[in-house]
Amino acid sequence: MTKVIKSAPKILVVVMSLMAQNVFAQDDKNSALQSLPSTAAQWQATAKQDIEAAYQQSVANHPGMYDSYNPDFPKLLESAKHQGLALAKQVINAQGYAAAIARFNTVLQDDLNHH
Repeated sequence: MTKVIKSAPKILVVVMSLMAQNVFAQDDKNSALQSLPSTAAQWQATAKQDIEAAYQQSVANHPGMYDSYNPDFPKLLESAKHQGLALAKQVINAQGYAAAIARFNTVLQDDLNHH
């Protein structure tokens, strides 16, 4: 069980990276580029939406939610969400979006890597 839980943040990073890269994916490249957020408000809303979705997916599917050896995981996940959302409020572009998503992931990784 420990190996699964320690590898889960790595899986989450991959999933979040794919979400970030494909959040606006369309059938053709021109449509995809036209669909990207173009204002700070749109980037902020997208970052918030994706962090909330990652949180909900983690609550529903992460083994840490049921791990009796890691009873603080739900609090850690909540902290990751709050920190990611706090940074999402400052997002103005794609780099800021990536930073907000990374904050969510880093909070989880840092704590789980110390166990």
